[in-house]
Amino acid sequence: MPWSTRELANLARTSLRTVRHYQELGLLCAPPRDPNGHKQYGSEHLVQLLRIKRLTNLGFSLSQVATALDEPHDVQTALLRQLDTELTLAIAQLERTRDDVRDVLRLGIAPDIPPELAHVLQPRDRTEHGAALGIVVSHLLGPVTTEVLSALDQEHGKKMISFDREFVQLAADADPVTRNRLARTATELLTVLLEHPGDHAEAQPPRQDAHRNLELAVQDFLNPAQADVLRRVRANFAGSGVDRP
Repeated sequence: MPWSTRELANLARTSLRTVRHYQELGLLCAPPRDPNGHKQYGSEHLVQLLRIKRLTNLGFSLSQVATALDEPHDVQTALLRQLDTELTLAIAQLERTRDDVRDVLRLGIAPDIPPELAHVLQPRDRTEHGAALGIVVSHLLGPVTTEVLSALDQEHGKKMISFDREFVQLAADADPVTRNRLARTATELLTVLLEHPGDHAEAQPPRQDAHRNLELAVQDFLNPAQADVLRRVRANFAGSGVDRP
């Protein structure tokens, strides 16, 4: 006895919409119709539908399903190997995301704050401009590696925390001595960071472009004193012959 579209969907434990979609894509053969125009699906359609479900459950895209259904075994094997590679990359990405979530929970920071900025952007210290500045800097220059952060924490940890908080809270009319001191500290810390690529350095723009973009992006977040500190840092690098930030 032939089945209707709804009956076929129920047998395959899928939705009516899915059956119709597969048929529109040509994955599921069009069934004959009775004299009243009603579709009449048979066993061959159920087998096709179950094969499609199996492949999609494995992770094949619908375009890959179309290929896998019609191609010989060696092509199907190649598709499986490609799928295995894609799944490996997806799992690695999920693990990185899970680590990020755990870092956020462990550090007790807001989820919009990169973990490497947790020491300066704790909730009690956060200001609207300070948080925005940190997010932009982290994005444009890229996250530093765990190894670099560990080394910085050991050698310059207190200095980093002190500088970050003082720079974020720097008054617009701060005196030149304070500005110059902060610029010297920033130059020292940036020199360490510039010697190490970020975790995703290959995905970052060239460092010169990143610094140029950074200068443009942070202008709205800086008061006159903070902007002056940044100018002094650029001058320090220009004077040393090092690639300036």
